Amino acid sequence: PELLPRLQAEVPKDAPIALICRTGNRTDALARELAAQGYTRIYNVRDGITRWIGEGGPVVKN
Repeated sequence: PELLPRLQAEVPKDAPIALICRTGNRTDALARELAAQGYTRIYNVRDGITRWIGEGGPVVKN
C-alpha cells in the first residue's frame, strides 16, 4: 500500500517499471493497478522469482 503513492509521486507514467515477487501473485495485482492508473510500460515477471530461478534466469547474489 505504501509503494503505490510513492511510485506515483516519483515515477513518470511512461517510465519502464519491472515487477517481481516470489510467485507473481502480488506483482500481478500491482501491475493491474498501475495500468489502471495510466502506467504504460509495466513488465511483470510471471510466476515470480521462484520460476525465474528454476528456469535458469540470471540472479546476482550478494
